[in-house]
Amino acid sequence: MQSPVKPYETLALTATTVAATMRRVAVYALGALGATLGTASAQTVTVYNNNISNISQVSFGLLALGTSSTSGFVSSATLTTNLGGGLPAPAGTEINQIAFSGSTTYTSGVYAGNVPNVAASPISGFNLLNYLVAEGNSASVGTVTMTYSVPQTKLQMLWGTIGSGDTLTFWGSGACTGSSCGGTPIATFTGTTIIGAGGVFNQNAALRISLPTAFTTVQASDNNGNPAFEFLVGQPVPEPVSLTLLALGSAGVGLIRYRRKRAVSPGHQPA
Repeated sequence: MQSPVKPYETLALTATTVAATMRRVAVYALGALGATLGTASAQTVTVYNNNISNISQVSFGLLALGTSSTSGFVSSATLTTNLGGGLPAPAGTEINQIAFSGSTTYTSGVYAGNVPNVAASPISGFNLLNYLVAEGNSASVGTVTMTYSVPQTKLQMLWGTIGSGDTLTFWGSGACTGSSCGGTPIATFTGTTIIGAGGVFNQNAALRISLPTAFTTVQASDNNGNPAFEFLVGQPVPEPVSLTLLALGSAGVGLIRYRRKRAVSPGHQPA
């Protein structure tokens, strides 16, 4: 007759099974990491949708800049997470500064609503939502420079009135101070690039830009003034590798809890 399996032997078998599962999860995580690094070799633009008339049509969260009671220019003061009434810092945005530059005639900054011959709200159905504007002309380029506290590889944004004078430039760590950037940028996208990816000239578009190299600064610039470069930025996109490692960490915590529980089980006997 076959001998019955003792309780502590059952626990040992279970622990072996859990350990084997953990090894499979680790192999999967490393495989996902390799696959992500192996395929992240090109920059891409994904246009979600065009001609957005309501904020509900945007599928990702936008950085909240508040609303205004009337249409017009709001401010060109640098926004930071430390200024009262300045830049909000909701979880996940990771933007710690937005700086503006341009001439006094063509002013970059925060705007609300539609301003004739200057700027148009990127969401026509929600005109008094504050948004960012890079405003310039052929003689004076206007810029909006956003600095991230955590390196990013993706940018989601609502790009308003797409035009050939709109330019988005990505910079690495240490390349920019305020609105001044130098050296070689990581990548540059123009309104023409966005149109080639599915955007429509002089319409707004919700989109995502993905890069193989991490950036810490994004600079929006405009050199033709009308229309200006109006936009709102979204919260960062979670990295696939980060999600995989989070799952692996959660599994590890589960194993530790299991082993602690096993150690104090009344029926457990050391091998």
